[in-house]
Amino acid sequence: AAVGVVHGDELVWSAGIGFADVPGRRAPDTLTLYRIASITKTFTAAAIMQLRDAGRLDLDDPIAAHLPELRGAADSLGPIESVTIRRALSHESGLMSEPPGTDWAVPRYEGLAERSLARVNEIGTRVSPNSQWKYSNLAYQFLGEIVARVSGTPYAEYVSSEILELLGMTSTAFEPLPDTLVGRRATGYGPRWFSDELRAAPGMPGVWAEGGLWSCVEDLTRWLSFQFQVDADPRGSAQVLAGS
Repeated sequence: AAVGVVHGDELVWSAGIGFADVPGRRAPDTLTLYRIASITKTFTAAAIMQLRDAGRLDLDDPIAAHLPELRGAADSLGPIESVTIRRALSHESGLMSEPPGTDWAVPRYEGLAERSLARVNEIGTRVSPNSQWKYSNLAYQFLGEIVARVSGTPYAEYVSSEILELLGMTSTAFEPLPDTLVGRRATGYGPRWFSDELRAAPGMPGVWAEGGLWSCVEDLTRWLSFQFQVDADPRGSAQVLAGS
């Protein structure tokens, strides 16, 4: 693990624990890259808020208004039109947790929204929208697709140009990682049954808006600092959302 404490816009303490690569006994530091998994969702949410601020969408839009394929989804627990962008952002959409066909034991996961939407007859709500909190990777996959369609820019490209570059987050990226970053990745390990030995974890299937970013402590310091910038000018070079 790599750990950091951020105060304001400063990384005031950091440490590396264990090894980023066991055979090489490489210690992790603030530049070691890890999959940040669902922290990616915070970037997707920021992208949605940018488009809201630009008047390109409304948080109370049904997601089916931007993804018309969803109108064929199952509606046993309420019409799909009741699933709004706002409810998807806050995990109150009621949508199923994962795209159709997901099996994390393999692992098998469909990270492309267009392929998930092609199986719309297998998609639906599992609890009534806006009735309770229910985590959903699928909802954030759809939010990423809305970012792409509304902006006219592929999701990963939009996040890179409209968020990462503006904040100077040069060590944060989706796969395939550029050659300059590949060597800084930590190796993931998993336990073996009835053994203290670790084995390298299998590669992850492609994931995007719901969990696909790699990053490091130094870059996440910039991301945390951005969250506290409440008095900056709207969309300044280091402020990707209005401070308010």
